[in-house]
Amino acid sequence: MKGRLRTGICATAIVTAICAPGAYAGGRFDGAWTVVVTTTNGPCNDTYRFSGEIIDGVMHYSGSSLNNFSGRVGPSGSVSVRLSLGSKNAVATGRLTDKAGSGTWHGQAPEGPCAGTWEAERL
Repeated sequence: MKGRLRTGICATAIVTAICAPGAYAGGRFDGAWTVVVTTTNGPCNDTYRFSGEIIDGVMHYSGSSLNNFSGRVGPSGSVSVRLSLGSKNAVATGRLTDKAGSGTWHGQAPEGPCAGTWEAERL
């Protein structure tokens, strides 16, 4: 469970994008999405899958228990995410198209740093 929580932080980051302040995607990316997070470096779980929703360019994670969570999708689909849970934190960047997306992430947990990739698909 502890490893799943660490990776969940990174996965959540990917679904909750931040872009340039004031840049909103409107409805282009709105809808339900699923994301697969893969760890390529560090003590986090190898893979984690979760889902969320984008509403008016703002991404919403369907889980709970985050301390700090913020994000948006830019008009061109650019994604940049920040979140934290206690002493754990993560940042993700990448790009969405109308149907899919991908990018990279990195984070810090008490056990050490983690990093990897993510892939998203519109449901």
